[in-house]
Amino acid sequence: MDQALYNKIQSFLKSFDKDNKFKAEAFWRVKHEINDSGLKNYWVIWGHDQSLYVDVDHNNQLSASIPYDLKDARAALTSKARSSLKMLGITSVKA
Repeated sequence: MDQALYNKIQSFLKSFDKDNKFKAEAFWRVKHEINDSGLKNYWVIWGHDQSLYVDVDHNNQLSASIPYDLKDARAALTSKARSSLKMLGITSVKA
């Protein structure tokens, strides 16, 4: 992984994970020549129940998944999620 990509990942994590919950344990470099759907050429950086994907074929597009306990979710994220559900026509949320 070159320095420019490393810097891009660090910048992304700073904007995405302000609580520093992402803890990398390992990374993989994957390249599938015959994969018809999904990612074919990518990096995966992962930790316990966490992952960050770097799509090399699409200009190093980044996506990440970091779980939060419901009690730890920030109010702004909870509000944004509720607004999104309302836009989809889902008016009530059950625990």
